Amino acid sequence: MKPRTAAIAIATAMLLLVFEGYAQEQDTRCVNRLIPCLSYLNGTRDPPESCCDPLRRVIESNPDCLCSLISMEGSNRAEQAGIDVNEAQQLPGRCGQHVNPLSCLSASSDGVSNFAALATLQLSIMLIICTIFQILWASNSPLNISI
Repeated sequence: MKPRTAAIAIATAMLLLVFEGYAQEQDTRCVNRLIPCLSYLNGTRDPPESCCDPLRRVIESNPDCLCSLISMEGSNRAEQAGIDVNEAQQLPGRCGQHVNPLSCLSASSDGVSNFAALATLQLSIMLIICTIFQILWASNSPLNISI
């Protein structure tokens, strides 16, 4: 592999890692805000205010976070962590908050959810990368045909 091609491949891999890290960081920040709710999610009957206040803020400022948590993948991870998913789904109501799970199926008020936007961005980057590699491959190919 030529040095120029190797440099582009390394830069591309680093870009993909940065975007993947950004998505995981967003999920982690969201879940970290709800740590005070863990005692309730593991069997305690009444959620404390130390749980309800952060939950209220997440519902108001980052509803996509809750959508990711109630998704199939999020539910599977929660069950693996020993969290009662049924209790987790009842948590907003027990904190006096109304959350419509069907809103997770539609786009957010901004038009597109953060997760969908990130997925679209990653797909666009991958298509650009594929195009660059095709151009590099064609320019290094002995069968270079010019029109």
